Amino acid sequence: MDRLRFGQLFALLGLTGFALGQPILSLAGENPTLFAYSNVDGWRLVVFALVVALVPPLLLWLAVVAAGLVNRRAGDGVFIGCSIGLAAVALVQVWRAVGLEHTFVVFTLAAVGAAAFGLALIKFETVRAWLRYTAILPALAIGVFLVGSPTSDLLQARGAGADKSESGLPPVVFLMLDEMPTQTLLAPDGTIDRVRFPNIASLADESTWYRNYSVMATWTDVSVPSILSGGEPKTGQALWTDYPDTIFSLFRPTHSLTAVESFTDLCGYPECSASGESGSQTAQPRIRELSTNVRDLWWQRIFPSSSGETDLADFGEEVTETEASTVRGERLTAQQATEDWMRAIRSRPTSAANFVESLSAGDQPSFSYLHLLFPHQPWVHYPDGTRHSAGGQSDRLSTHEVSRADPTWAAAIEEHRYLLQARYTDAVVGEILDRLRETGLYDKAVVVVTSDHGVAFEGTVDSGRAVKRETLPEVAYAPLIIKSPGQREGIVDDSNLLSIDVLPTVAKEVGVEIPWSHPGHAAGSPSVAGRGTEKVIFDFGTDPLRPEYLGVVSFDATMSPRAERRLIGPAAAGETDVAGLVRTIGLADRLGMRVDGIVSGRSGSVAIDDLENLRRPQPGQPAGAVSGNVTADPNPSGERFVLVAVNDEIVTAAPVGGNGYFLTLLPMGALRPEGNEIRVVLVTGGTSTELAVS
Repeated sequence: MDRLRFGQLFALLGLTGFALGQPILSLAGENPTLFAYSNVDGWRLVVFALVVALVPPLLLWLAVVAAGLVNRRAGDGVFIGCSIGLAAVALVQVWRAVGLEHTFVVFTLAAVGAAAFGLALIKFETVRAWLRYTAILPALAIGVFLVGSPTSDLLQARGAGADKSESGLPPVVFLMLDEMPTQTLLAPDGTIDRVRFPNIASLADESTWYRNYSVMATWTDVSVPSILSGGEPKTGQALWTDYPDTIFSLFRPTHSLTAVESFTDLCGYPECSASGESGSQTAQPRIRELSTNVRDLWWQRIFPSSSGETDLADFGEEVTETEASTVRGERLTAQQATEDWMRAIRSRPTSAANFVESLSAGDQPSFSYLHLLFPHQPWVHYPDGTRHSAGGQSDRLSTHEVSRADPTWAAAIEEHRYLLQARYTDAVVGEILDRLRETGLYDKAVVVVTSDHGVAFEGTVDSGRAVKRETLPEVAYAPLIIKSPGQREGIVDDSNLLSIDVLPTVAKEVGVEIPWSHPGHAAGSPSVAGRGTEKVIFDFGTDPLRPEYLGVVSFDATMSPRAERRLIGPAAAGETDVAGLVRTIGLADRLGMRVDGIVSGRSGSVAIDDLENLRRPQPGQPAGAVSGNVTADPNPSGERFVLVAVNDEIVTAAPVGGNGYFLTLLPMGALRPEGNEIRVVLVTGGTSTELAVS
């Protein structure tokens, strides 16, 4: 029995509690989102806590016992080594907690303290006795995690499936877009732009478009819970435990549920699927993902990162690539090869694909919800779904960094890239509408299309969603289109609706009563009419990682969005997708021209970034941008522009900065996979000169 070293087991329980168990369970307890996004709740939380608190000390103890079976002194040595190592890990976290930031200082102090602790452990029985008493620490950490932490709310069951009555209520299809302002959709006459957004426009033709609708927050995890619960925006976790009363709990007694959520977990029932399968299936827990996230969170405590910026990749939709249509055994023409290559790199959002597959007209009414992370940045899609790469210097534009050429031009580039992805969003909406028509749901259902917030383009490094009076028309106004069952005539309703009114309006359309108190009102009610033109939006600062409530901003509904506020003007049918961008510098009429037809001579040179990838594109994402420096300028003074030609046809243009730098975007399909010739023309005043490309 002596060789089993139970005293050392108790000591290791205490030491691992200080170094691992308590810190990890404390961090995990304060971050219930980690568990909700990984579909880990209920009894799995208990297992998680037991594993974190008990497995490490048991493994170390087994190592000590194994060494002791060979040689008692070896067992003691392993125990002392483990104790010193655990003490060092615990002390690193202590020094970080008291504010020490310099890594060398922190680790030096931890090493010295751990060595001193090891010496005391060898010399003094009182230290060994005290350490054995700390064995209770893992139990305390488990208790706090399961009873007293925010994560403990996830222990409650999400509720068993409810029996659906023959209610006769219509099905509901709810599509939440992300970062889509009303202003983006507008044509100059105030209608929805049919050239850029034919599918959304066609839906509006047979629906009620609440043109004056505005959101009450500009961050997804604040705005979406407000919209779906009917409550005012607030800080906190966008989880079903914080929002028990939502559109999901409203329709669950009468409808079967399908919920494909992003950045929220508000559908708190087993049938809600986070992966897009049928709503009757329960999303599987992602244990490996949870373990990785918890580990990274704890590691951040030891090696804190200086960067607090949001990773835009977090907002990227997971996509499924479509397959090429190559006909094997046949020689393809250049045009066929190009079309095949472009088709091979197109993609579709996985969430939308799964959602479309889940839509069907069953015996019971259904409630189907999709939060599509489009057209939110990163803006990497052409309108047909092809993914492009804005390489070289243009990568900085995805973080709102100002171009070296011209802040207004940089903002125009951002807005253009955004519009390309917004047009692809319209195509995805069209796919969903086609599925609804195919299944017969379109005529039977209440169909809702809206967005969580808008975005502004100003050519500055400020957040595109900051609550500023000059950008409220872009960030506050979002589309809200609701089609009633059987509706065929479009209606434009300019009622002063807010986020809190969406749920009551949908409930009224379906014919159900909301059983909890809420501040919103259905469209057409006297309370909405009584607001007049007063609107409000809640300001939660500019940091999405640490939203801070700064107050309520009041504004007037007369600050409505208008198409002329955009940097990129309307699109004409049949024109190249880059025409709107080039039109902002007055050179759209040069697109499609041949270089030799406009140049007056050859003089000067230009260095193109990543030229070889433009000449021979790499498989995968085609280049979506071209940038470089005019290195030898025959006309260095005055306003200068460059025209970029691919295979002798001018496809895009850009202003040239004072230091010779330029950046512009390429239209979809401008590059051929088999090879391209890149030519550049410098335009100064009335002179057009071809530059030598290198």
